[in-house]
Amino acid sequence: MKIHLQFIALRLAELPTEGKDELELEEGASLTEALDALGISDNKSYMTLVNESSIPGTERATTILADGDTLTLFSPIKGG
Repeated sequence: MKIHLQFIALRLAELPTEGKDELELEEGASLTEALDALGISDNKSYMTLVNESSIPGTERATTILADGDTLTLFSPIKGG
């Protein structure tokens, strides 16, 4: 299956090169498995959304992705 990728305000050396906006995964893969495939599973300092719904770090392993889903990663917004 293929999922779509979006990166917002996130710069990590491990991320795919610019312009790569799809990731191929096994059917039934979890969000954690997608992050593993991107090489960033240990980084908890970013936010994850699947189809515009925020997924907390505690739910990444149990969130199952489907063909055509959109995974968005971005840095948390900080203010003060």
